[in-house]
Amino acid sequence: MLAIRMTRPSDRVAKFLSQAEMMKPRERREQTKKPEPRAKAQERMKAAAAAAAAAPADGADKEAAAS
Repeated sequence: MLAIRMTRPSDRVAKFLSQAEMMKPRERREQTKKPEPRAKAQERMKAAAAAAAAAPADGADKEAAAS
């Protein structure tokens, strides 16, 4: 006798079937981190953000001293 294998529907079909309440929804898989910047780029971004946060405070002191 032949063994019948149960196949799983693709993600797209599973989403459709779960919306039609014909099957329970699948758990979401963790997405890859490829679009995120690498470690050095993240460090540069943090340093730039810190410098930008400090710059308005320095500029305000110079304007107050000039007045």
